[in-house]
Amino acid sequence: MAKFGPELVKELNWFHPWGEPEIALDPKINGSLLSHDILGLYNAFRRGVQFKPEHVNPGFRTTEKTSGIPDAAPFRFAAEYNDERQTIGSNNWIISGKRSASGYPMMANDPHRVQAVPSLRYIVHLNAPGWDVIGGGEPEIPGVSIGHNGYGAWGLTVFSTDGEDLYVYDTNPENALEYRYMDGWETMSVISEKIKVRGGKDVSVDLKYSRHGPVVYEDEENNKAYAVRAAWMEIGGSPYLASLRMNQSRSWEEFRDACNYSNIPGENMSTDPQELERPCPCSGGRLLRMGRLPRDHREAPCSQSN
Repeated sequence: MAKFGPELVKELNWFHPWGEPEIALDPKINGSLLSHDILGLYNAFRRGVQFKPEHVNPGFRTTEKTSGIPDAAPFRFAAEYNDERQTIGSNNWIISGKRSASGYPMMANDPHRVQAVPSLRYIVHLNAPGWDVIGGGEPEIPGVSIGHNGYGAWGLTVFSTDGEDLYVYDTNPENALEYRYMDGWETMSVISEKIKVRGGKDVSVDLKYSRHGPVVYEDEENNKAYAVRAAWMEIGGSPYLASLRMNQSRSWEEFRDACNYSNIPGENMSTDPQELERPCPCSGGRLLRMGRLPRDHREAPCSQSN
């Protein structure tokens, strides 16, 4: 935005569903300072672990072909589709019980998730008193995100919500740990960590936080600091955990109420309760904003909504 201006940014991007949002940089923000790699640390944290051939111990490296796929295979590998990832989307559909042979509705859900190790989904059948559900869930979270119980089935597709804000602070020239918020100075919270390194010395790091979230970049020369506030770091932002309530729902009303607890990520929820057919709810947490972005420390704070 600071480099190309709002008109070219609008031409190069699709801002749905608003069409013509006001995206000009807030005049209180010095756009010339935004060319630094402000989100480098944040993006590194969010990016998955990436392995390259040179990461393999030399004693185990080989040039032997182990894949059964011929070199002249008539398709491209997923790595060549990096520039097209934004076009990928999940899908689902439901057929009314009036059109099925059994008289019950039929639902199919196709979440377009990449194949990875560990897998992003695993199939499980959970059976306990008052609990009987089967489907796909996340390895680190209890419950089933996509599946069915004895009363109905449910699925989901991504409902994109902008749940991250970048905050820009003035820092105190006399004390870099102090940042200006509204009309006064506040002190960053600091958590000191020691990282164990195999074959090397421990590395000590200080993790800094403002009232809004982790400090991802400090510009000591210009007395600026940058922090990210994310809806998924708010209370109740545990991803997919609301599936525990969905797993025990016995009606559309109970399923809809369970969706009220699903804040992260934003999803289009679909379900096929056996006794009746209803519209599908959307769920997701987002930040209620006033003013433009990036956010200046002098603006009123935003709150979370779902």
